[in-house]
Amino acid sequence: MIELGQWLPDQPALNSPGVTVAKNAQPAARGYKPFPALSALSQAAGTVTIYAGGLSKLWKFTKSTGALSDVSKSGGYATSSSDRFYFTTFGDRLIACNNADAIQSISITSGGNFADLVAGLSSKFITTVRDFVVAANVTESGTTTPYRVRWSAINDATSWTVGTNQADYQDIADAGAITGLCGGEF
Repeated sequence: MIELGQWLPDQPALNSPGVTVAKNAQPAARGYKPFPALSALSQAAGTVTIYAGGLSKLWKFTKSTGALSDVSKSGGYATSSSDRFYFTTFGDRLIACNNADAIQSISITSGGNFADLVAGLSSKFITTVRDFVVAANVTESGTTTPYRVRWSAINDATSWTVGTNQADYQDIADAGAITGLCGGEF
C-alpha cells in the first residue's frame, strides 16, 4: 500500500528547487505572504505624517523641509541592533515598542514627543486587535516573558492594569517564544 498525504493543491511548493530567495515577503503559516504595505496616518484630508524608529531615536518626517525631526522621549532609546521598533495606531495615538524601553505613545493630532505609555512594560511586538492594544514577548518590572501576550483595557490604550476593564495577559508557554503578532478584527 502506498501512503498518500493530504491533497493540498493550493499550498506553495516550498521544497521546489526553483525557490531559493523570497524578497519583500514575510513568513506565514504555510510559506510566505506579501510584506505589509505602508499605512498613512492622516491628520486631515491630504495631510500625511510619517514616523520612523532608529536604534536610539524616534523620528517624524517634515514634508516642507524633507527633514527628520527628533520626537524621542528625553534620554532616547536603547534598541539593540537585533531588534527594531514596531508601531500600531489606536484612536489618536501612535504606539511604538522596541523590546528594550517602555512602550511609547504620541498623539497623532497634537504631536509633541513620544512618552512612556505604561511605565515598566516593554514588548518586542505590538498591534491593535479590535478594541485593544496587544503586546507580545513582554518584559515587566525587569522580568522577560517571551511567551506572554498582554493587552490593554477595552477602548483604553493607556490602561494596562490586569483585571481592570478586561486588561489581562495570557501565557502561551507550550509554543516557545512569540516571534510575531498580527492585528485586525480578531
